[in-house]
This record gives sequence, C-alpha cells and structure tokens, in this order.
Amino acid sequence: MSQAKDQEMSMPSSRQESDRTAAPSNTKSLTLNSTRSGVGTGNFGGYGMTNGAEKPSVLHMIMEALGLRNQAQNREPTSKDIGTLIMLGVMFLLFVISVTGFFVMWFTEYYNNTMLENLILAENSDTAKSWLNPDPKYDTLLKAHIFDYPNIDDYLAGRADKIKVVDIGPLTYQEHTVKDEVSFNKNFTVSFRDRKSYKFLPEKSSIGEDYVVRVPNVPLISAAGPVKRMKPLERLFVSPWIKQFQEPLFKELTVSEYLWGYEDKIIKLKSLGRGRRRFGLLMSRNGTSVDSVQLNTGEDDITKFSIITQFNGMPQLDYWEGDECNRIDGSEPSMFSPHLLQDRSTVNVFLQVLCRKVPLHFEKESSLQKSSEPVLLSEHGTVLAQRSDQRHQVLRGCAHFSLVPALLHWRSGAVQRL
Repeated sequence: MSQAKDQEMSMPSSRQESDRTAAPSNTKSLTLNSTRSGVGTGNFGGYGMTNGAEKPSVLHMIMEALGLRNQAQNREPTSKDIGTLIMLGVMFLLFVISVTGFFVMWFTEYYNNTMLENLILAENSDTAKSWLNPDPKYDTLLKAHIFDYPNIDDYLAGRADKIKVVDIGPLTYQEHTVKDEVSFNKNFTVSFRDRKSYKFLPEKSSIGEDYVVRVPNVPLISAAGPVKRMKPLERLFVSPWIKQFQEPLFKELTVSEYLWGYEDKIIKLKSLGRGRRRFGLLMSRNGTSVDSVQLNTGEDDITKFSIITQFNGMPQLDYWEGDECNRIDGSEPSMFSPHLLQDRSTVNVFLQVLCRKVPLHFEKESSLQKSSEPVLLSEHGTVLAQRSDQRHQVLRGCAHFSLVPALLHWRSGAVQRL
C-alpha cells in the first residue's frame, strides 16, 4: 500500500519533467519562426545586416542600383567603382545640359519668330490695329515756346536801345496720331496719311492759351521776299495791294491764335478769296496731313519693316539741293525694325516736320520709368547742327518746314534775351 502510494506520488513528477523537457522544444520553434520572419535576427531591409551594424551608405545604394556592386559581397567600393560612378554622373550632367540647351534655343527661336510675326503690319493684325489707332497712353507731348517782344514799339520808335525777348513757354499739348486713308498694297506696303489732334494740358503749361503776346507778323514778312524778287512791273502792281492793308510788322495775338490760326488779310489776298484764309504756326499739323506716306510692312523682309518707300508718290524729295538730303528711306518715327535696336545700329528716321531723314545713334540703354530717362537714341549734330552754308539749302515746297527769315538785320548787341 505504502509502495503504491509512493509510485502514485512519483507520477506527477514524471509529467512535470516531461513538461520541462518539452518547453525548450517550443522555445526553439518560436526562435525558428522569428528567424524566418526576420524579426529576431535584426535582418534590416534585406541587406543581411544584424542588429548594431552600420546602415548602407548612399554610394553603396547607388552602386548596387547600377549593378556595380554584388549584393552578396559586402565590400567597400574601389577607386575604379568611384571613377565609373563619376564618369556616369558627368555624362548624365552633360545630357541634362544638352537637352536644356536644345529646348532653350528652340523656345528662343520660336519666341523670336512669334514676336517678329506680330511686329509686321499685316492687314487686320493686332500690330496694324494698334498702329492705326494707338492707345492714348502712348501719346506724345508737344511743347511750344513762344517769344514775346514786349518793347518792340519802343525800340522801333527809338525809345529803347535793346529789344526784350521773353520766352513764355512751354505750352504743352497732348498729341494723338491716327492713320487716315489707309490702303494695304500687294507689294507688301501700306499707304496712309497722318491725322493729328491736340489737347491743351494747362497743368503742364506755364501760361494759358488766352495769354496775349507781341509776335512777328509772319505772313507779311514771308510775302516781302517774293515781292522783292519780282520784276519791277509786277512789284509796281502788287506793292500797293499789300500797303493798303496797313499790316504792322508785329501783331498782338493770343497764344491760341498764333499757334492754331487766325484770319489774316495777306493770306486772304494770296488765296484770292478761295481756299484757306487763316494762318497759324501749327495749323497745318492739326487735322489730316496733306502728305501721303507709303512704307514697307515687313511681310516679305523684316529688315525692311517701317522703311518709307514713297512720300507724296515720289521715291525721293525735291525740296533740297543735295541728293543725300532728299532721301526718304528712313523709318516711320513710331516704330523701328527690331534688328536695328538689337545691333545698336544707326536708326534713320524720316521726320515729316523737317522734310528730312535724320540719323539717330545709340547712346545708352534705359527703361521707361519715372526714375530714369527714356532716351535711347540721339541726334549727334550731323543734321541739325551743320555749317551755315549747309543749313541754308533751299526748301522748295515743304509744307511743314517754314523757315521764317530774319525780321531785321539788327545792329550788333540790339537783342536782349531774358
């Protein structure tokens, strides 16, 4: 009985021993599973690294991605590997630069061609529309200076030794120009007339238009020259007609009358009752011009863009004595061919107000801002500051350029400029 009890008591001990023996087996199984899952060994990202090992460098990863490093081999890159990698990097950089340069050149050429196509004066194009009727914000300013002779009567009467000449300007006007009687021709030219209008700007003027001045009687002085050159019999007939008007050498006129027109007896006599009876220094500029202009549209050759080909139907002028002075092959003042500004070449501009082609030379680059002067080109005195014998070439029939002859040959020191 006692032996059986002892045996029964020992049986649980055998099961406990069996449990203790099986425990390591379960632990081993968990360890193997952990090894397969890559958790227990610290297998990091599939690089076969154990816990505590260094992470792969960027160079290792690049070389492995390019196939320059065997994943099974855990070695440092050699100088040959580094040289190969540098060579590939340089080749890639050159490829990127080449592709970028190609696209930059292509887009630049495309941009330039597009800009040039927009510059030509093709009929119904945006450029033509803006040229025919420009935005008023691009209008030019006309500043007129009038010289007043306040003591001319005293001087002529011998009560004054010197003439006082007073500059009362500027009188500022906003000049708006549109193209009139426009005709696009088949030979890539366009014909037109300028139509100008003026708006007085009192805030930018020193005086008002109703200011009264003493100014020379220009029609009377202008008529004196032709009468003097007449034959004696003709002069004997014309002189009494002029004298009967009793026109003074100087007249009192408002600024508006002197610039934009007043009715004059001499002009009325010249027109014999027909045509215009008024005279004003700027009267011919207000309204549609009497001159017709033909210029190149640039459709066939952008270098010919804006070059004037005919003036009043003629390929050159006959106002001046020299052939060079009679040339008209300059640009219309409102626009130039773009290659002239890019090359900083001399820009020849035909100015109707002077009946002359004027060369403009590059002076400096600037921007259209209030803080900077927007002058890019200037006339270097080759035309407007010539010798006296060159300046006094005969002007025959130029409607815009009227040189008022000297009123009197005053003795030396007779004029006092204030």
